[in-house]
Amino acid sequence: GRGRPLQHSHNLLRIIVPAACRDEHPEYFPLLKGRRFLPEDGWHNWQPCLTNPEVVDLAVQRALDYFAAKPDQEMYSLGINDGYGWCTCADCLAADGGEHGFRGRLVRSGRYYKFVNEVARRVAEVYPDRLLGCIAYINVELPPDFPLEPNVSVWNTQDTAQHHDAGYERADHDMLRRWTEVCQHVGKYDYYGLTWVMPRYFPAEIARDLRFAREVGM
Repeated sequence: GRGRPLQHSHNLLRIIVPAACRDEHPEYFPLLKGRRFLPEDGWHNWQPCLTNPEVVDLAVQRALDYFAAKPDQEMYSLGINDGYGWCTCADCLAADGGEHGFRGRLVRSGRYYKFVNEVARRVAEVYPDRLLGCIAYINVELPPDFPLEPNVSVWNTQDTAQHHDAGYERADHDMLRRWTEVCQHVGKYDYYGLTWVMPRYFPAEIARDLRFAREVGM
């Protein structure tokens, strides 16, 4: 059937391509310390200015072009870049709904999932049967305080090896339960290996987590 591979990982740097936008549209890039950060192609440690309407327009067009070129695919990725570099313009900060953190990282879920929702609504007008995928990762790990569009698929990045800590496990499960309340398509991207030098062996934690995921409908 349609839908393999699923597209949900890092992709914003292919939507807002630095070489194509940097000179004429620096406003597409993050405002950091009072200046627009202008990355090179292929750099990951930055995120676009997600409240810029033209950034939304470009993301919509990239998704429409992708589905037109690949009619056998059911998902296009809006996944954040693999790093930080979040815009500090007034509109982006306002969209976050205030400063708050989770596990030592500022939460940027407000601006990001508003961006995802707007792209998803507009893509659904043309391709109602396709999905927009993304990863709940680093600064956007927590769910937003509003529902996501029905054509959004979120994959929560999780390190189940940390569940030897009961408090960490409870926080993860509370977060995943809330994800299933705001999103119809929730999956899990788990770091079972994570390229550690020493082997990691935690079958009891994996078993508990998979049972929980099934119970909440992931």
